[in-house]
Amino acid sequence: MFANYVNGFISIPVTLASVREEEEAFEQTLNNTKYIRKYFDNTIQDRVGQVDRYMGSIGGTMKESTYISRFNPVLPSRHCTTSVKLRVPLNQLADHNEEEILWEVYADSAPIERGRIRVAELVRKSQ
Repeated sequence: MFANYVNGFISIPVTLASVREEEEAFEQTLNNTKYIRKYFDNTIQDRVGQVDRYMGSIGGTMKESTYISRFNPVLPSRHCTTSVKLRVPLNQLADHNEEEILWEVYADSAPIERGRIRVAELVRKSQ
């Protein structure tokens, strides 16, 4: 799949992954399995300044950063990456062979692409 703008979701069983507060992720239940569903895209936010934001009489005024967004073209590198913090050490992933990681990708105006991969396949491919 080739595209300028790519975004999507990766869903990892909660037995394998955890959510960090700064991530764009949340828990979701699909087919009686709890997943961490994490958003990803190929945009970059550049900090361009600060503004004073009034937070009310108790909060006072606070500085808030302002950003502009731009996309990081998929070409010529032909990839878009994201990372997920695992709860399970890599050498123990084989204990979760039957679990699946789900993904869906949106690219420009192309039809949505969905897929899944069993953890067993990832373990085999990494050996």
